[in-house]
Amino acid sequence: MESWLPYLLTCATIAISPGPGSLLTLTIATRQGGAAAMISAAGLLVGSMTHVVVVALGAALLQRALPWLQPLLTVLGGAYLVWLGARLWAARHHRLAEAGLPPLNPANLFLRAWLLSLSNAKAIVLLLALVPPYVRPEAPAIPQALLLALGYGAVSGIWHGVLAGLAQALGPWLRTPRGAVAMAGFSASLFCLFGLWMAQEGLRSLLP
Repeated sequence: MESWLPYLLTCATIAISPGPGSLLTLTIATRQGGAAAMISAAGLLVGSMTHVVVVALGAALLQRALPWLQPLLTVLGGAYLVWLGARLWAARHHRLAEAGLPPLNPANLFLRAWLLSLSNAKAIVLLLALVPPYVRPEAPAIPQALLLALGYGAVSGIWHGVLAGLAQALGPWLRTPRGAVAMAGFSASLFCLFGLWMAQEGLRSLLP
């Protein structure tokens, strides 16, 4: 895939965005340890990778019928990122809430996280906006969808590992007003900058 590096950067942008998955990993690691957090993270990754496969397959079918769809989706995805960044910055003073914790049981940890990931509407919308621009309609649909899912899973897995490893130090701080503002500011800036870049690339392809 020609745009592999930009796609991995997009995956990183999605992975580090504050949400129920990152909060669950952070909270479990803080209270129940890194091993429990990584079991939970595995459930989150399976759910997210399922979303990527479904989105990529649907995008491949649409783009074969509508060749102009890819640059348009790139512009819309970039605009959506900028909008998310603006909203995140506006809500920067909101503190992270506590996540409900599953019992310390591997099966329950995995299942609870998997169901949370499958039902995460924010993540689904974000993937719908950001994954289709990297789908190549001329490439075989299923192998490409699996490759995209594996790429997302690898990047997201690294992020959850970092969260689990640093949870002892970061968890209490991120729940303070200062920590919430710092995290929101970092994520909002990343969203806006990457969204502007995506929109520019899409417009360059759309406009003569």
